[in-house]
Amino acid sequence: MDLSFYKNKKVLITGHTGFKGSWMSMVLLQLSASVSGYALSPGTRENLYELCGLDEKIDSHIGDIRDLNRLKLDCSKIKSTFGWMPKWNMECNMEKIVEWTKVYLTRDGDAVISCMNKQIEEYINILD
Repeated sequence: MDLSFYKNKKVLITGHTGFKGSWMSMVLLQLSASVSGYALSPGTRENLYELCGLDEKIDSHIGDIRDLNRLKLDCSKIKSTFGWMPKWNMECNMEKIVEWTKVYLTRDGDAVISCMNKQIEEYINILD
């Protein structure tokens, strides 16, 4: 794999304040990517996010992905950073994210897969 691919790429990480998200943020920073993150505040006093000083190294947005109004506001800031050209409009994108997150939080694997397949099918139909 050619890791130079990530140089100067703009990457959004959801959950960047958690262990895996912090780790991924640090890896991408080492590869010279421009990193933005959206997540809840770190859940513990001692955490990788704060130990690595990521709040000063990436464009961090703290919020709950289930809060649609806040997510829309924060994503409009991120959108201008990334120059996104989404296939769905921003409101539709946020509704899809909230829909999937609510299903995911039920921990019902079949429902998650069904929701994911439905959203993929809807997205593919837009491209046709």
